[in-house]
Amino acid sequence: MPEHSDKLVVSIDSQWLETLQECHRKMDYKFVKNLRPIKTSEALEKGSLLHEILDIFYQSYGEAYDERVKLAIAHGQRYAIKLSLPMEDCSAVIFQFREYADHYKMDGWRPLLAPDSTGKMIPLIEHTFSIVLHEDEEIKIIYSGKIDLVAETPVGIILVDHKSESRKSDPSTLTNQFIGYVNALKIYNMWINKVGFQKTLSRAERFRRYIKSYNPDWVEEWKVGIIQDIKRAALALQSGVCYPNFTACDRSFWGCEYKSLCETTKDNREFKAKTFFMVGEPWDPYGKPKNKETT
Repeated sequence: MPEHSDKLVVSIDSQWLETLQECHRKMDYKFVKNLRPIKTSEALEKGSLLHEILDIFYQSYGEAYDERVKLAIAHGQRYAIKLSLPMEDCSAVIFQFREYADHYKMDGWRPLLAPDSTGKMIPLIEHTFSIVLHEDEEIKIIYSGKIDLVAETPVGIILVDHKSESRKSDPSTLTNQFIGYVNALKIYNMWINKVGFQKTLSRAERFRRYIKSYNPDWVEEWKVGIIQDIKRAALALQSGVCYPNFTACDRSFWGCEYKSLCETTKDNREFKAKTFFMVGEPWDPYGKPKNKETT
């Protein structure tokens, strides 16, 4: 997060932001110490596979529908080899993609084309951005992210975030990820593209698209608020003391992944961290970017 210079430089994305607002200790474990649970969540891997398939499906928008589906599935099958998912789970994701593609066959979504650094026109799929969110005499805050799709549609240009789910849920308007995208690109229509993995539901229940429209003044208010949150978190990291927020331990369905560390004594915490976690790569908000915009 902080970088060494005369002025404090803070680089952050929506997951950093969500976490620092939730708990400073969790922020320290996840983004500074880079502690990762040894076992990877199957739900995350299924979501990753679905994103890969959808990327190719929209990337090949110029091809005939059947060819687009074929190319996307072939890529998904190659990508699945890298994952630890059981074969039946990989097949289930590919089945749901086939259903999704057929369900939205006539939706008219096309990736928006924009010039890259060389002037070549490229589709905005997994579009990464990095903007200066705030700068004063003491601190510079850089906010980054990656948007699944910026699309031209019959209703105008929209931002799209693909979300896979095993349990039906409704997305919140008050989500840093979505508001951060809107603030960065100044496109105020956000679509959350839900793809359900439930086997017993109809297509209409599994595949849902939520529209979130944002007011520019409201987005500016969000921006002012998170700048203060980020400044407080930066001070905590500089002091070397990140206190936990115990009221956040069980907010999510599965609970905080670092809860076991907070439930033990300080002298036993290091042992448990080494036993049940590994030190992973530094957090990368882009993952594996296909294109990037810097402003």
